[in-house]
Amino acid sequence: MALRGSFRALFLYDVADELRLADLRSGVEAGVGERVPRFKHPAPEYVRFARPPVVDPGGRFELETGEALEAWIKYYDYGVVSIELELPFECDWAAPVERSSRWIADPGIEKRAYELAKRAVKRAAGALVRPYKEAWITEDYYVVQLQDVAAPCEPRVTAAELLAAHGREIAQIVRGESVPLSDGEQQEILQSSISYYPADLLVVGWTAALVYDTAEGAAPCWMGFTVPWTKARGSSPAGGWHGKRNG
Repeated sequence: MALRGSFRALFLYDVADELRLADLRSGVEAGVGERVPRFKHPAPEYVRFARPPVVDPGGRFELETGEALEAWIKYYDYGVVSIELELPFECDWAAPVERSSRWIADPGIEKRAYELAKRAVKRAAGALVRPYKEAWITEDYYVVQLQDVAAPCEPRVTAAELLAAHGREIAQIVRGESVPLSDGEQQEILQSSISYYPADLLVVGWTAALVYDTAEGAAPCWMGFTVPWTKARGSSPAGGWHGKRNG
């Protein structure tokens, strides 16, 4: 079964009490964070930003493996900077399983993201309100998005069919494991799966998630993955900021 989609690594850095986005827009070649791709269906208010982030292209760079990643930098008004790294793929099931395991365990990717974050914060210095020292609290998350798992001429595979045929690989991706898990562990992981339509699927773990949907249909998920943490003075459905110190 041929797969087409992308692998994303998301890194968030708690860098200041606040970011003045209006000041920032005049200081970097950035734009207001629009929904690109746009949502497939009308979005409810709870997935909209009251003050959208400023988005700055971070360019492309290569890992030691030769993989070329596209980077995006996002600045949020509550003092958080995110680095999003994306690698499109067209492959069989073995590749995303292997890459999930390797990326989650690879400190080199985190190091490159941290370097991007330091440069981004330096550029945004004039917009920071009460900036923190460089030992920022950070959070990272990994997402495999599957857009298609069948040939263009074939009917779209349903979520039930995908879980039945490839539940083992999905469980490995979500846990970042290179070897198959036990039946009990696999069942526990897949119990968290969610589908709104017959041909979409979301399976969420602590470290990684798998999204099966079109790029437009998956757009609301990126907001949830990118900003599930807010600082204690704010509020969040995820229950607050649970990060680690960097540095």
